[in-house]
Amino acid sequence: MFRVPPLLPSQRLLVVSSRSGASAADHIVSCLLSILDYFPLPSAPRESIDPSTAAGLIHLIVKFSTDRPSDTDPILVKGGERLLIALESCVSQIKPVCTIDEIIENTSQKFFSESSDPSPRMESSSRSETPTGIGSLLVTAGPSSTQNEQSLVTLLSQGGITAAAISVNAVAGAIVAILNTRGTPILASFDRPVESRVWDGRVLAKVLTDMSPSLNWSEVFLHLDTPSFTVKDRAALVFITNTFNTAFCGKSWPMQLLYREWKNMAGQVGWLQQIVENADVCCLADHTHKPVNTHTLKVQYDDPNKEVANWKCLELTDTLLKVSDSMRPPENQRVTKVFHTGLAVCPDIVLLAFLQLPGPLTDSRIGLMNVFVPHLIATHYNVVPVLNVMWNCSNLSTRLMHGFIIRSLSNYYLKNPDDQAKLTKILDIAHELKPSGLSELFELGNFNFTIDLACLASKRDYLKLEKWLEDQEKDHGEPFVMAVMHHTRRRLPSSAASAYMNQEMFATLNSFMQKHQNETSATRLEYNQLMNHMTRLQCTGVD
Repeated sequence: MFRVPPLLPSQRLLVVSSRSGASAADHIVSCLLSILDYFPLPSAPRESIDPSTAAGLIHLIVKFSTDRPSDTDPILVKGGERLLIALESCVSQIKPVCTIDEIIENTSQKFFSESSDPSPRMESSSRSETPTGIGSLLVTAGPSSTQNEQSLVTLLSQGGITAAAISVNAVAGAIVAILNTRGTPILASFDRPVESRVWDGRVLAKVLTDMSPSLNWSEVFLHLDTPSFTVKDRAALVFITNTFNTAFCGKSWPMQLLYREWKNMAGQVGWLQQIVENADVCCLADHTHKPVNTHTLKVQYDDPNKEVANWKCLELTDTLLKVSDSMRPPENQRVTKVFHTGLAVCPDIVLLAFLQLPGPLTDSRIGLMNVFVPHLIATHYNVVPVLNVMWNCSNLSTRLMHGFIIRSLSNYYLKNPDDQAKLTKILDIAHELKPSGLSELFELGNFNFTIDLACLASKRDYLKLEKWLEDQEKDHGEPFVMAVMHHTRRRLPSSAASAYMNQEMFATLNSFMQKHQNETSATRLEYNQLMNHMTRLQCTGVD
């Protein structure tokens, strides 16, 4: 396959087409149209540029061939003519039929539109009529155009960009255009590396500010809310972070514009997701924010931990919850993915944020709390202080918060009812829930769970087992008596049961069962079967 040299400087395309003949021009154009889904190739290119860069090159071919200085080098002129002829030839083969003008118009609207929401409070700016603005120039030139200030100034000057052309819309459009590139303008079969593979947002912001000192960067920030805005990877986050850090001279960004309600919610979540996953690049806590109150935590995190610091910003959780409530499934799963990062890093802080935000208690928050509470119970050292905050939460329904905790503790037990370590952990947590945590847990209707818990609690002198059994029998009658018998039968054959059920505990349970065995025929039959079972165990030598 024919190898085309690197794009930068862009004149090399023209030189290659001039010196290597029509076949080179045909190959270049067919690759560009293939990337834009206009023209099929027999085999896919080994490495393709992104569609916005391909569109910019098509525009450049048309513009250079129809509007160039009279003193242009003849070699470049010849290359441009061959590329235009190749473009006309390829376009003539496209089905359904279309024209070059239609391709220019379609790609302009898709990749280089610099308009935004025409709100009266925003700076007004006319729509760019042709893709020759800042965004088009930068995308076509590639990342090396921002390798230093002089190279960018030269590019903008040669492209006819003056201070008047550096509007809010134009700059926001340029940032969005760059974010939609893959960082390295390599054509379909280009093998040699270019001089710079990374967009430098610091150079971009510095040059644009120097050329247009009155440029309102807060308005630029606001105008990023366009359908094509995306921060898709770490490199994109580095670029946009450097851009705004330089634009705002190291001071706080206008964070209310990031946390507000966006039209492009997917773009907003993508930006926040990259921040959460790359806290070393951008940390929300470095900007104006409302901190999550963490003074109740028994174990505090190290201050330099930026991964945790992001989640200490209450606005992050608030914004993600609002976006999740506004999105429909499965789109809102992307928000859930962001929260799972918080689940892995600092579930205690995220859960505190859920509790400190005012109501209403939406489906999104309920669903996420049903994930965070069990995770905290199973794995985290700050479980007791956080659940105590939740137990006494004044922002949200006390009944619902108690239900969350009780249900989570019960489910934790049900995953392995014979795990005494889990039962001990449940008892320790419930005992620390003030007021009345343990007593509310005993009101749960799962008799297997509550009987297990009561037996363990009696060992700690948290309750009198005999009195508790009698109180439960008064409230529940035969079903509870049967549950005690089933519980005793389940515990007896286990070798681990001897540690769980000592002689004193068994004597208390047996006394209760004997007393109530004649309540019904079912209880009498169950008790007789239990006694027969114990006799068989004794005959086989099981204690």
